[in-house]
Amino acid sequence: MTRRAVILVPDWSGGIDRLFENIDQNRAATDSDFLITLFNTHGRSLKGISVLPFGLVYYSSAILYTLLLPFRLLKFFVLCLFRKVDVCHINLSTGASTFRKYLFARICRLFNIRFVIHLHGGDYRRFFAGLPRRLQQTVRAFYCDADRVIVLGHLWQDYVAEVMGVAPDKIEILPNAVVGPGSFDWNEKDVPPRILFLGRLIESKGIAELVNALLSDEVRALQWTATLAGDGEVASYRAHIDTLGLTDRVRLPGWMNPEAVVDELKKSSIFVLPSHYENLPLSMLEAMAYGLCPIVTPVGSIEDVIRDGLNGIVVPVQDAASLANTLVSILQDEDKCRRIGEAARDDFLAHYDYKEYRGKLERIYRSVLSAGD
Repeated sequence: MTRRAVILVPDWSGGIDRLFENIDQNRAATDSDFLITLFNTHGRSLKGISVLPFGLVYYSSAILYTLLLPFRLLKFFVLCLFRKVDVCHINLSTGASTFRKYLFARICRLFNIRFVIHLHGGDYRRFFAGLPRRLQQTVRAFYCDADRVIVLGHLWQDYVAEVMGVAPDKIEILPNAVVGPGSFDWNEKDVPPRILFLGRLIESKGIAELVNALLSDEVRALQWTATLAGDGEVASYRAHIDTLGLTDRVRLPGWMNPEAVVDELKKSSIFVLPSHYENLPLSMLEAMAYGLCPIVTPVGSIEDVIRDGLNGIVVPVQDAASLANTLVSILQDEDKCRRIGEAARDDFLAHYDYKEYRGKLERIYRSVLSAGD
């Protein structure tokens, strides 16, 4: 008998959406008894949105998907009413995401449909701590009512158990995964080496520390180029780079399509993501898939993946000087950069290749449904 799993996702190209967009192309074994479909809960896509300032994009989009939410709830209600959902997979981030998804969970319970929560928000601890006590109680009840809670690493496993009060046997660790190449040509990487940042150009991603490190005298004295790709405060950082005379070395292309991202990954040797907080960034896993040497901060579930000096280099949060010193060290030692990149690639193949991801999800769904039989 075919069982139906519905995954709630946003309809923009963020991390959650990217994680699940290839789900149909990566089926488990041919005897899989699950039909998995994606359900868009909200989105930020507006025609002509690229001509708006970043702040207006955010707030205009927020108004739009708030207005559309009742219609999407109604659509989901109808799916449940006609028994088109056996298990619901609820992806959670910070902010309003938790409360929107709470409404979908209530519909699930109305029809006695089992659901799992999948926690993605890297800043979830601060978000939850800032809620009024009554809302905290509501959120805790939401977590405890779930049939499973999926987290990305041990830090979040402890958090969900200790702060949310979820029973340990209801928590599953499932690291993110990405689609990577079966092989690639190391000789395609640029000389001098290219440094790559993939993410939103905003304060919490550590973009200011990265720019300051690149602008330091020690780093500027070496040979390299850099691509800082992503949306956010692109214009202001581009102007800053231009003012300091590094336009010929530092490229800020803004948002790039998947094909362009792959081209950057193939040509780059060093990946830098000095975030202030994270969960488990897909961009880091993609960099590992292409053999880049990751330079990251010890936040979220990154510590479950990166072993300092072996498959990556860990630098302190908000420390541009340490980041600059690390860049100097790795730029001056090509063999070390290649060795760490190869180890990162090996770890990707062993643990974070998307080929195995659907099967792992299905095992969780099957466990949830069998517990209710």
